[in-house]
Amino acid sequence: MNRSLSRSQIFLASVAVLVVAFPTTGSADIIDDHVEAVGGESAIANLETIKRSGKFTITIAGNIDSTGTIEQAIVVGKKGYRKEVNGGGTKEAGWNGDVAWTRDPKSGLRKVEGTDSDFIAAQLVAGSAVETYREHGRDVFREEPMKMFGDKNCHVLHVVDTGLYYFIDPDTKLLAGSAILDVGFVTRNSDYDRFGGVMMPKRQRLDIAGGAITMDSEYDKIEVGIPLDDSIFDMPAE
Repeated sequence: MNRSLSRSQIFLASVAVLVVAFPTTGSADIIDDHVEAVGGESAIANLETIKRSGKFTITIAGNIDSTGTIEQAIVVGKKGYRKEVNGGGTKEAGWNGDVAWTRDPKSGLRKVEGTDSDFIAAQLVAGSAVETYREHGRDVFREEPMKMFGDKNCHVLHVVDTGLYYFIDPDTKLLAGSAILDVGFVTRNSDYDRFGGVMMPKRQRLDIAGGAITMDSEYDKIEVGIPLDDSIFDMPAE
């Protein structure tokens, strides 16, 4: 079993699209309760596709910078597509498992390569947290003392040899949020509901640099296990 986590897996597990979180080691009770609360190992293993849509608000220095709509389509652990629409136009990004690309009004269509490609893939392929759990099991995490996260004193699971921490709500056993301390990213999850047997948050807030920049996303539609048009993940010809 490969025990090392890539930068893209670490980023995705904390701030990307799904953030269901299937990390686990430390106390067996915390781990088992968390996996069961999410939906159980069988439901996790059967999660293949996710499509969701909603709205987002970006705030900078406490002031609303932009609002708009967001759409995402994911083949768990393999492919991803994201579209954001606001007053400034439409931004798209895709990854088909090989090529990453972006398109926006300012830069147009461009292929993304190198470490930037890993970064794009990490943002898009929600479900890599699922893949991390499947691939690495429970041994890449360790339990640390409970800590306040928001207004809740949470269990803390640390990804060994990284700056990534998960905060597990002791009441619901679900992921309250996560943090990458060395880069100042904090993700907060709320409004959980069950989709395809798996609990997912319908609202996520990403705080950067202590909340200097935030992106608050609310999803009013989440579908799992549905067929997806494979062409949306490929880089457009134009």
